[in-house]
Amino acid sequence: MKNIKNVVVTGLVIGCASSVAYGADIPDLSSSIEALDASQLSAFEADIGGVESVISADVDFAFDTAVVNEALEQGFITEAEAADLDSALEVIEANQEFFDFDIASLIGDLISGGNLTPAYAAETLAIFNSLSDADKAIVGQSSFSPWLSGTNCGGSCSISDLSNPNYQSAAYKSLSAAGQTAVASAPLSDPAKLQ
Repeated sequence: MKNIKNVVVTGLVIGCASSVAYGADIPDLSSSIEALDASQLSAFEADIGGVESVISADVDFAFDTAVVNEALEQGFITEAEAADLDSALEVIEANQEFFDFDIASLIGDLISGGNLTPAYAAETLAIFNSLSDADKAIVGQSSFSPWLSGTNCGGSCSISDLSNPNYQSAAYKSLSAAGQTAVASAPLSDPAKLQ
């Protein structure tokens, strides 16, 4: 999936340019770009690349329904990715009281940084949604990790490693048996993937 953060920022920049062009006698962006010769086009592309990275570094990004719909409409994400993001948003909205942090911003940052796919986000949040309210209150804390701090399973941890009490955090141990099973089945169970 393309970097949604950069797509949104670029769309905002182009939208602002179009708004200015509409109100004044300024040529539109596409005809101006088409009029550039090869060296001017290369310089323009280099400038845009630099500006885009500066802008995206300063923009906080949280996905919401409008962003998902716009990305789908523009062809930046597939219908399946949009459905996954919509599912994730529904779970977030239905369970907002259990999170002590802005989970939508976190997921937006992880997705835009290429560290999380919409499918994993949807699957992880569906697992969260299946928890009891008591377990949701524990798992929804920003400090929650099922793993004991400093856990190293000798390379990569798996769900079977989480069954070892020596690797379990106190928060994980306080979950119900069903909650522990659900958390252990989450796609991001390896502590290396959570950092």
